[in-house]
Amino acid sequence: MKTSALLLVIVIIARVGCAQSSEKRIAYLSKDRKEVFGAGDAAFSRTIEEAGDGFILREYYQPSGKLRVIAECIEYEPEIVYHGTVKHYYENGILRREGRYEEGYATGVFVEYYETGTICQRKEYQSDDKELILQHYTPDGKEELTQGNGIISTTDGETVCNLEIKNYLLLNSYCIKGGDTVYTDVEKPAEFPGGMTAMMKFLQTHVKYPADARRNGIQGSVLTGFDIDKNGKISNLSTVRGVSDDLNDESLRVISAMPHWLPARVGGKAVKSRFVLPIKFRLATSNRRR
Repeated sequence: MKTSALLLVIVIIARVGCAQSSEKRIAYLSKDRKEVFGAGDAAFSRTIEEAGDGFILREYYQPSGKLRVIAECIEYEPEIVYHGTVKHYYENGILRREGRYEEGYATGVFVEYYETGTICQRKEYQSDDKELILQHYTPDGKEELTQGNGIISTTDGETVCNLEIKNYLLLNSYCIKGGDTVYTDVEKPAEFPGGMTAMMKFLQTHVKYPADARRNGIQGSVLTGFDIDKNGKISNLSTVRGVSDDLNDESLRVISAMPHWLPARVGGKAVKSRFVLPIKFRLATSNRRR
């Protein structure tokens, strides 16, 4: 009996050990999603595990080690391509957001929760790229939309943001801080002169892949935010999500060199708006499983 019990314990431990070893840490990340060296400077850690034809990606809060994200994906470098269920958690263990993706695209109904566990909102992503806001609730449970119509208002310090919803669709959104109104979603967005084709040509001509980043295999998409005033002038540039200092700086340099844009419009009038532009730096490698 003693021998059998000992053998059983050894087998169980061995199996647990094998399961743990399949989850491999691939990165430590700072709060602004930059990769850092070592747990001491990290806000999150990221692991990857092979699963079927894809991967299970997990992120953990540091230093607590509590689960932050668990996601099914088909690629994780140079960028994550979600495919399957994705769940985000608050550090207190409460579910923050859940939904499904198909090859990187959100699909179906997503549910978001407050840190208390009460529901915040439900959204539906449709195949034609429509994002429907089905329901939205205040922290105390009051529904803010009536049959898909209404205004969602949030406050963050001195900034008040308002989202105007009509027929379940976001019509306009704007933030007010210190009397200055900046629109983030508008009826007619700001546009690079000549449209998307002209902007892509401008980027292809002016973006230079930093030599150090290329040499060290650093790649990814830099998200840069900037304001476009009523006259189309660019100002207030910032890195929304960076990759590395040299890639971030190159993105800021190129955008600051752009000509004036055509300003956004609301109700036929030019308005100041906020724009976020991704600039992708990619080398010829991939970790997609075939």
